[in-house]
Amino acid sequence: MASWSRLTLGSGDGGFILAATALGTWNGLWLPRLGHADSRTVDSGREAGGVLALAGAASFGAPLLAPVVELSADTTSDAVIMDGVGSGAGAGVGALLSTRADAPVAGLLLGGAAGLVLGGGLHERIHFDGAHAPLMTAGALEGLWAGALLPYVLHASDDVGDRQRAGAAAAGGFGGLGLGILASTLFTPSAGQAGFAALGSGVGAAIGGGIALVSENIHDQAAAGLTLAGTGAGLIAAGVLAPRLELDPRVVGAAALGAGLGTSEALLFAWSGRAGGQPQYTGAALLGAGVGAGLGLASAAETDLSRSLSPAAAGFAAWGAWMGAFSGSLFARDPHEITTGGLIGANAGLLAGVGLLRLHAVDGGDFGWLSLFGAMGTVGGAAVAAPFTSRAAPGPILAGLAIGPAVGMVTGALLLPHLRGPSPSVARRSPGFFTRVAQAVEPKHRASRGGAAPEATSSSGTLASSAGESATRRFARALDETIRVTDCAPLIGALPQADSAPPGTPPPFIAGVTGHWQ
Repeated sequence: MASWSRLTLGSGDGGFILAATALGTWNGLWLPRLGHADSRTVDSGREAGGVLALAGAASFGAPLLAPVVELSADTTSDAVIMDGVGSGAGAGVGALLSTRADAPVAGLLLGGAAGLVLGGGLHERIHFDGAHAPLMTAGALEGLWAGALLPYVLHASDDVGDRQRAGAAAAGGFGGLGLGILASTLFTPSAGQAGFAALGSGVGAAIGGGIALVSENIHDQAAAGLTLAGTGAGLIAAGVLAPRLELDPRVVGAAALGAGLGTSEALLFAWSGRAGGQPQYTGAALLGAGVGAGLGLASAAETDLSRSLSPAAAGFAAWGAWMGAFSGSLFARDPHEITTGGLIGANAGLLAGVGLLRLHAVDGGDFGWLSLFGAMGTVGGAAVAAPFTSRAAPGPILAGLAIGPAVGMVTGALLLPHLRGPSPSVARRSPGFFTRVAQAVEPKHRASRGGAAPEATSSSGTLASSAGESATRRFARALDETIRVTDCAPLIGALPQADSAPPGTPPPFIAGVTGHWQ
């Protein structure tokens, strides 16, 4: 009564008084539980006394403090929200780390106090709007995932109960949300960037978990710790790349394609390596999906290798698989060794092809020539090795089929400068496949044949025939204008064996050339 006439309450003081009274009531409910290892020893009368005492003190002190602190409604709401977030995280930590009844209470009170101070101190930079929501949401989801793993990192799996799981979920969910709110005061990533970071953490978790399942020496707490460490590493790596990439359809497609290819390769590796059981196959699938998705994201970040070069890179991988499979058969003519060699060769061929394309040592349009020479090398290697091969000792022809394509493609690479068409400064459009073949096999015009004029370009950009051009070149150019071959690759393989064929009969063999034309 003495102080009421001197109080000057502003527009935001009513909310402050209400919030202070509510927080006092809430904290008064939990304070009497401190010091009790068992909740059954807490006196219900003391709990009621704590509620009444702190609620009364807060409702009496808040009006006296309101004119002094002069908090806005925004400051009060931010402080209350952060108090709730901190209380949830602190209670979860207490339940996870201790079995005492008052451990979650102590964490709740300490976390709430810390959140109250941070919310009030950072109220000018805390915003609960659409621009800051992606980071907060990502923080909460990442925290929940970490909370699901944390009990199995701190305790043996047999010692983890409902209390530890619930505490870890609360600590992770509320803690991640709180960290997301605090981080949003420093930077505000877009929804695509936050989603990309979350995807990176998933890739890291898959790699870590896959390694743990594949390994025979990593179990229980170590396995959970490795998965959690992979999550953190993936999150950090994706966070560094997030300013350059966002979670858009192109990135999602690259990650999905990489994950699919990685999973299939990893399962084949597990099979060819004679995996011991279902956990190893599962681990191989996770590891392959994680590595493949990571490589897919890396390829999406790198734009130098355009889509027009992707078929050539895939072609190099196919030739690598061919040579690797026959190389594996030299060790043992068993599906496991052959598959292992093919997989290693495919990856080595892909890396070599991408490197050559990136270094511009080979153009995407040159792959047709390289494939043609590779096919000729395959046939040549088999022909050279055939006289030294028998049914009991097929090693020479297997080696010829493995080495021949490499020799042929290297030979083709050395001859490519002589097979390429005119440079862009001479012609707007390079000559087609048939024209280049004609130029390679036909001798140059001699002056005695009428002094043929050099080739010129027409207004449409196509090569115009000179008066002295040979019939072979004119025919080749006519073919190119009708069917323009863009790439060429060998088609070599075995057809399915008929059921009626006698045992030991070799399967039918097919050899040809395949390609695309415009």
